[in-house]
Amino acid sequence: MPKSLHLEFFPKQATVPEDGLGNLVKLPLGIHRRSGRRSALLDGDGQVVDDPWPTLRAPPTVSHEAVLDALARLRDAPTAADPPARAAATSALPAVRVLPRQPQPEADPDFGRLLLACPVLAALAETTRAERRLTHDERTVLRHVVGHLPEGPAVFNGLMHRCPEAPTADLLRRPLRGHPISCARIRARIPHVTLRVGCHCAFDHSPDLYPTPLLHIREPRRQVR
Repeated sequence: MPKSLHLEFFPKQATVPEDGLGNLVKLPLGIHRRSGRRSALLDGDGQVVDDPWPTLRAPPTVSHEAVLDALARLRDAPTAADPPARAAATSALPAVRVLPRQPQPEADPDFGRLLLACPVLAALAETTRAERRLTHDERTVLRHVVGHLPEGPAVFNGLMHRCPEAPTADLLRRPLRGHPISCARIRARIPHVTLRVGCHCAFDHSPDLYPTPLLHIREPRRQVR
């Protein structure tokens, strides 16, 4: 970090007095809550820019798709095994953990069956392909369904590889244990998806188990005579 660059981290206090204001963040062109003074932009000589709006409008804008492309290129840059190439690719960018390449998630037989049976999972998988991003709740739903498959980590990580903004901390190292997320919890977390595509499957072959998309690939119990 350049010595001339000063960083401030917020919040700086665990509690706020009853009559206090808490942390005061210096927003560009914002008004200081105590002094009432407005912050200003400075030019290269340190002089106040009287009319900041032309300056703010001058920088070119970048589309969200272009940002995703840049993140994907950074993520897929050469690994540490090729230090010169890696350094050249990331010289102007912060260090990040590289997501491993994964095969096409839909190639997994279990996941393919889930996509055919569950319109909610199919919609989320299509979102990773078409929009290249998922909300936190959408990632949580996928993680706690797909993560319970035998090849869950490879499938889930492959879906996350399509989303450059997905946190690397969300990646799976091994299949999840315990109970998968229920259909009711899915409807509560992502109603914008479940209401659009429909989420009302019946699992007559497993009446003693709570509904979850994984029951679509559960073998029906055989009748004992």
